[in-house]
Amino acid sequence: MAKYDEKFKLQVVQSYAEGRQGFKELANRYGLDHGTVRRWVKVYEQHGRSGSRKKFAHYSAEFKLSVLQWMWKEDSSANQAIARFDIRGGVSAIRGWRRQLMRVGWKP
Repeated sequence: MAKYDEKFKLQVVQSYAEGRQGFKELANRYGLDHGTVRRWVKVYEQHGRSGSRKKFAHYSAEFKLSVLQWMWKEDSSANQAIARFDIRGGVSAIRGWRRQLMRVGWKP
């Protein structure tokens, strides 16, 4: 997975905010996946500029569980949880958390 700096992410988000192009058009323009563009925009909407900065986080078991419980309670997607909680590991991180819980027999 490619890494992009804050300036580039903000440029893409600003292009979206101007309203002239949607996720897919911007993805094609910048050589990105449209899901990446959508995620950057949603994180920016929730967290502002800080959402585009690199963040190295280790999440506690309590935090992981609270995110998964929120997802099940609200019937939300992993992408929605990423935007709401500013999770930088992406969908694969949340899938891993879910697998860990299921391995120990936890049921939502």
